[in-house]
Parts: sequence; C-alpha cells; structure tokens
Amino acid sequence: MTESRIKKSSRNVLVGFIGKIITMLFAFATKTLFIKILGVEYNGVSGLYTNILAVLAISELGVGNVLNYTLYSSLRRGDDERVKALVCYFRKIYLGIAVSVGVIGVALVPFLRFIIKSDLPLNELIIYYLLYLLNSVVSYFFVYKTTVITADQNNYLSNVCEIIATIIMYVAQIIYLLMSGNFLGYLIIQISCMVLKNLLLNYTANRKYPYLKHLNPKKSILPSDEKAIIVANVKATFVYKAAHVLLNNTDNILISVLVGTVYVGYYSNYYMIVTFVTAFISIFITGITASLGNLNAEQNADESYKMFNILCLIFSFIGTVVTCCMLNCYQPFINFWIGADNVMHFSWVIAIISNFYVNAIMNPVWMFRETMGLFRQVRFLILITAGLNIVFSVILGIFFGVPGVLIATLLSKLVSQYWYEPRIIFKYFNKPVKPFFLNQIKQLVITLAAAVLSFVICSFLGNTLLWIILRAVVSGIIAVAFVWLFNMKSESMEQLLKRIIIPLSNRILHRFKN
Repeated sequence: MTESRIKKSSRNVLVGFIGKIITMLFAFATKTLFIKILGVEYNGVSGLYTNILAVLAISELGVGNVLNYTLYSSLRRGDDERVKALVCYFRKIYLGIAVSVGVIGVALVPFLRFIIKSDLPLNELIIYYLLYLLNSVVSYFFVYKTTVITADQNNYLSNVCEIIATIIMYVAQIIYLLMSGNFLGYLIIQISCMVLKNLLLNYTANRKYPYLKHLNPKKSILPSDEKAIIVANVKATFVYKAAHVLLNNTDNILISVLVGTVYVGYYSNYYMIVTFVTAFISIFITGITASLGNLNAEQNADESYKMFNILCLIFSFIGTVVTCCMLNCYQPFINFWIGADNVMHFSWVIAIISNFYVNAIMNPVWMFRETMGLFRQVRFLILITAGLNIVFSVILGIFFGVPGVLIATLLSKLVSQYWYEPRIIFKYFNKPVKPFFLNQIKQLVITLAAAVLSFVICSFLGNTLLWIILRAVVSGIIAVAFVWLFNMKSESMEQLLKRIIIPLSNRILHRFKN
C-alpha cells in the first residue's frame, strides 16, 4: 500500500469514526426517548419495516459494488470522459431501481396483515409503512453520482454530509418527540433529512468533480461491449447480494411472524448496539476498500496476499475485542439504558455475538472478493445459504424463539459460504487455502480463551455505568493481550507493524511535534 493509499484510508477512517461517535450519541438519545414515549410496540414496528425495506431494496444490490469496481481504473488513470459515461449509464439503472422498489413496495401493502402481529390499528401501520417506503425510494436519488466520491478514496466527504444531515435529523426528532410524542411526524422528519442528505451529497460531488455538473447521456455513451461486461457483473453480484440481504435482513420478519412483533422491539434494542459496532467497522472497511481496489488493480498477487493476511490479523483483533466486550457488557448496559423489563435471556447475547464474530473474521475475504471483481464465482452460493437460513430459522424459531432464528443464520453460513469463498480468493493468490482455515481455528480458540477469562473476571464486577465501563476496559485489555501474545511471532504481525502501525505512529508523532 503506497503512502497515498495509507493517507487517504487513514483520513477516511478517522473522519468516519469521529462522525459515528457523534451520531451514535444522538442516536442513543433519540432511541431512548422513542422507547420511553412511544413504547416497545412502535419500536418493533420500526425494526420490522426497516427489515422489510432492506429486502425490497435488493434490486440495488450489486450495482454500487460493480460501479465502484468499474470506476477504480478510470479514476486511477484520470479518464474523466469514461467516468462521465459510467455515471450516465448508472443513472438510468438507479432510476429504474427507485421505480421498482416503489412499485413492489406498494404491492406488498395487502400482505402486511400477515406479517405484523400487533395491536396497533392496521390503517396506521399502512401509513407508517408507506412513509418508510418513501424514505427508501428517496435514498436512491443522486447515489449514482456520489459513488464516484467513494471509488476515488474520498468517502470522508460523503461521511461529512451524512453526519450533518443525521445530526439535524436526530435533533429535530428529539424535539418533536418531547413536544408531541407522535410517530407520524417522527417519520416525516426522517424523510426530509434523507432529501437534505442527498442534496448535500450532490453538491459535494459537483464541487469535487466539476465535470459531473453537466452530464449529457447523448454524448457520454459507453461502448456496447463495456455495457455487456457491466451488466454481466451486475447480474452476478445481484444474485449474491440479494441472497445476502435475504440471509441477513429477514430475522425481524421471521421473528414477527413466528414469535410476535413486540419481540422485534426487544431484539431491536439489542441489535442497535451491534449495529453501531458494525457501523464503526464498516467505516474502516469503506475507508480502505477503494485503496484495496487500487492495489488489486496492479495485479500483484504477492502484495495482495500480504495485505490480505494483515487484514485477517486486524479483524482478529477487532472480533476478539468486541466479542469479549459485548459478552460482559451487553446485559448490564441494556438494564442501565432502558430498564430491566427490556433485558432478555442471556442466550440472546450468545447468539448475537456468535454471528458478529464469524462475520468479523470473514470480512477480509469479502473485501478482497469484491475489489478483485470476483462477482460471478459466488453468485449462486449464497442463494443456497439464504435457503438454508429460512429452513433453519423456521425450525429453530418454533422451538427456541428469537435465539433460534439468530443461530439459524450462523449455521446456514457455516455449512455453506464460510468454507467455500476463501477458496475463490486463494486461487487468485495461487496459494493453498489450508493455512487460512487453520489460522481461523487458531484465532477462534484465542477468542474463546480470552472470552472465558474476561467473563470470569467481570463476574466479580458490578452493573452500574462506571462498572460497565470497567468491564469493557478489562475485556478489551484481555482480548488485545491474547491476540497479540499468540500472534506476536507471525509474519502478519511483523507486516502489520512495519507497513501500517509504525508509519501511522510516526506520522502522528510528527504532526504533534509540528
């Protein structure tokens, strides 16, 4: 990774982290008021509709990834005309996506009565759903243009726009909830701020890339053979991503149907925490993805392989630290935050963190597969996984409730994509895949050992806010110590120190001195 890549990635990650911390504080304040004023029933409806709209949005899946991948080489060469042609082409696609999501979403209205198990009036529930649908459709405006920001390793700019719009939204929602306590106005504010975010992103894209201001679809035309390649990649990625959404965004729907919509509300409280953690990790992923795409575009398999191993170690640190912290802080935090009535069985925590950990350590595989453009090779694999998830969820959900639905997702992944996808990547590296799997087992054992030790120590600590913070500190220290201790002699640790940690530390020290 060149100095330029490291600098851009660091800036993207730093801005993203700062912004996420700020918005997270506002989000927790808003969520707390939402639950206390509107109640867990509305919270369940909100979580359910979010999942339904995520499933409806599968028509977009694949387009953004392929656009990013297609833009990497053009931006690297400074080929503005080809970038304009790509953006014009994808504008048509995103317009079609917005229309299709709207039409399919409206067609789903008659079936809501079978999905929602709630005491709220059906007419109100339909109005709320249509507002969620409108918010989803609006989100596609200008996205075709702002994707250039991300592909050019400048997504810190889009983060700033999102932070501004999000803070305005949360402040307005807090004030509105305190004044009226009405769910309808809460949703209208959400839609208005989505429009604001789109306008800010459009303005930023036009200012950063002036040639995007005046797009002419009649002049900026892609050759037919390039369109064919893009369509083929979109189709391949669509199948994979659509199945990925069905796999990861149907839990609330299944919980609502099998257990009850109110339990979606309880689960949403737990899921909100892991969502914030995942969002922080996504900032890191998004911040370096374009740089990985730039690296892989050089087609140097050895350099890519070294970076892959470095990322595996980084995500081992992340997965172990977060697993230990959530194991010891989840229940006391829920109790402190919204009260003992919202604390569910400890099996919920085990199911949530198990899913999180396995997803975390597999991130390098997914990142490299996408930035290498390996879309077609896995297009049908996750369909099998999604099918297994539905079958497992129904069976385990009936017998074990919410934890059963969550564990079903993990099981379906373990028996399908987790053992197959790394083979695709290692074919590109021209390396045997066995050492990767052995290393993953090693990291799992390290995580389990750290989790057990931290759990025993934290069992002697209290449950007030200060004790919760201490639990997190103790858990984090133990996790980092275990991963460091058992990986300190590895080549990946040596490369991590040499190529990332030491250069970044020197740069930070240099800035402080100046």
